[in-house]
Amino acid sequence: MIKNFLKDPYMRKGFAVIMGSIAEYGITGPQRLIAPFMVVWDFTKQCNLRCKHCYANASSSPADDELNLEERKQVVDQLDEAGVAAISFSGGEPLVNKDFWEVAKYASGKGFYLSVATNGTLITKENAKRSRESGIRYVEVSLDGPKDVHDEFRGERN
Repeated sequence: MIKNFLKDPYMRKGFAVIMGSIAEYGITGPQRLIAPFMVVWDFTKQCNLRCKHCYANASSSPADDELNLEERKQVVDQLDEAGVAAISFSGGEPLVNKDFWEVAKYASGKGFYLSVATNGTLITKENAKRSRESGIRYVEVSLDGPKDVHDEFRGERN
């Protein structure tokens, strides 16, 4: 059972954080950790919707100061070096950003457990397949309410 458990790179990373934390700090309650298990990354301010409640102040295009592809990969490398085991992509809407799929695949190749928080409007059969192929293991979809309230509250961008 342990052998199968440790085949998953994410589980190995998580186990390494736990063992390293115990070695560094001893057993504490709550356990003090040498690295966070998961980082929530607001990957982009770009979004295909214009929700009234948007905490990201999202827009139809990426912010001028957003990271480029290589800088995003460097962030993944830094999180890997720090011992982080999981990345949760958020935004804006990560699926609309041109670099998302490549960065997700890159992070998956480094053994991260990957999840994405999405508004769900861009989930198609093709994007569901891309998610699986890119290493996304969990998808969180925002649901706001009945159609008459939801549509007025969100509104798609033209």
